[in-house]
Amino acid sequence: MSVAYQRLVRLIDRRGLSLVLEHALDRRVIVKLCNTCGLSYAGIRTRSVPIETLANDLAKDCFDKEVTGIQVIQTLAKASAQEIDQIRQSKPERIHSFIEEKQDFPPRECCRLTIAILLDERKDLHTTGVDLLHKTERFYVHARHSDRQADEPLTEVNETDAEVTFKKQIHDLNQALIAARNECGRLEKQTRMMEQANVDKDLEIKRFQEALHALPKLKVQVDQLEHENQELRYRAEVRESQAPPGAGQNPLLQSVEKNISDIKQTVHKTACTIEEEYRGLKQTMGALQKEISALRSEGQVEHRSVQTRRKMEPDSERLGIFVDVQNMFYAAKQYGARLDFEKLMHAAVGHRRLVRAYAYVIQTPEVDQTGFVAMLQQRSYQVRRKDLRLRSDGSAKGDWDMGMAIDMIGMADKLDVIVLVSGDGDFVSLVHLLKEMGPRVEVFSFPHNTARDLMETADRYYPIDEALLIKKDRQYGGQQTKSTEVEENGQVGRWAESSGE
Repeated sequence: MSVAYQRLVRLIDRRGLSLVLEHALDRRVIVKLCNTCGLSYAGIRTRSVPIETLANDLAKDCFDKEVTGIQVIQTLAKASAQEIDQIRQSKPERIHSFIEEKQDFPPRECCRLTIAILLDERKDLHTTGVDLLHKTERFYVHARHSDRQADEPLTEVNETDAEVTFKKQIHDLNQALIAARNECGRLEKQTRMMEQANVDKDLEIKRFQEALHALPKLKVQVDQLEHENQELRYRAEVRESQAPPGAGQNPLLQSVEKNISDIKQTVHKTACTIEEEYRGLKQTMGALQKEISALRSEGQVEHRSVQTRRKMEPDSERLGIFVDVQNMFYAAKQYGARLDFEKLMHAAVGHRRLVRAYAYVIQTPEVDQTGFVAMLQQRSYQVRRKDLRLRSDGSAKGDWDMGMAIDMIGMADKLDVIVLVSGDGDFVSLVHLLKEMGPRVEVFSFPHNTARDLMETADRYYPIDEALLIKKDRQYGGQQTKSTEVEENGQVGRWAESSGE
């Protein structure tokens, strides 16, 4: 495969490879290939990026990294398997004549034939493959939209120019936000360094101030030495006057005078040096204080800019909520409470964009659930109802497991996050499937009523606590009637208990 990679990058350029990827592969294959090769876009899901951008970035990465190039060739060879078999079974003369005779190749067929010819071991065919690719480029503008609409899913193809522009704006805003955050981090780091330098200068100033405070003591000591020097000089003069003529000056007196002179000079120089350094430090401190203030002001401006961008940035994550009402009813019943569906929705949605919220209800013939259904609809839930099925032995069964699974799978390509409100362990396999399809899966449920496999399989698990519950008023000596519980929660009651559900 490495030989095929070297041949491919030698025969065609990046633009030609981008064209081949765009037309030879389906969108979902290109998205999967991008994820495998590690291509990502900050703030945007890969499946939302235009196919032209994905193909161009893949082609660039293919020329930069041989590992990516080999994966791309393997994917193209798999997609062009039929064409590769046809080319291998045909003679070069037949291939040349076939390509020259046919003038209106569809872009997809043309790109896959190009790959099949370029991957063939016969070198005399490679020029034909390159010529075929050039022919595809001439029909590129007219054929690319019609070809994509014929082969890609309807929901992905029918993106309007406004949607593409909107996604590009989201990408640009995210990039600007990342740059602003990096700049804020740089400014904060620089401010911390300046503040540390300020602390060091403060310590140095304190040391010089202590030295300045010690100067008067040094001056007093110098004055004392001067006084002793004068006294010694007086005694020496007296002795000299009493000494015989020609005896000379006392050497001890000369040494003392020299030491005193040296001490005075040293003290004077030290005092001048301390005062000069103190003045320099004060000037440096003033400049540091101004620079720190400027950095803080700049950091505050950047912080406000980041906050503004965050407010302007659209909530791009699409979210769907699927509530197993029957499961929630029995779990909340053990707390002597009922679930607050409005608080549940707020907790699940957060700052994301709610696309759809479903509540799955089992209807019993003996209970009027009109009020409960109306309450759910007022809180933006779409209520799906199913009648309880009676068995021949007198028991009854009612569940929405299959219906919920069908709805979640059907919505998977339109959602970034799926919120499952149930603790039923039967959903574990479904969660695995949904994650493979792309969306993240979050689970809300009561911990005591939730299968551990479901908690571990979900991308995130949120336990329902008392903050999301409404305590029921106790009646008839602390017990509510069963019909009241059923009516309030829209659940099965006696029939489901008799079936063991």
